[in-house]
Amino acid sequence: MKVVLPEGWPRPKGYANGVVAQGRMLFIAGMIGWDAQGVFHSDDFAVQARQALKNVADVLREAGGKPENIVRMTWYVTDKREYLAASKEV
Repeated sequence: MKVVLPEGWPRPKGYANGVVAQGRMLFIAGMIGWDAQGVFHSDDFAVQARQALKNVADVLREAGGKPENIVRMTWYVTDKREYLAASKEV
């Protein structure tokens, strides 16, 4: 992976404005808070969010990747208040 930074630009902290990478791309979609058997174990937001993230990590591992290989992740949240209340737990 090569960070792309135009001459004279300050280096951003914690991210890169541009990155050139080679390899395979894996697109993961539709992860929700149920386990590998399709069972929800809680209706708690934080519990389901952690399970959904575990599911993402499981798919990544199956493809030979790791969570640090994620380029972009979009969350679809139906209750912003519940999300904000549970965000520290997640």
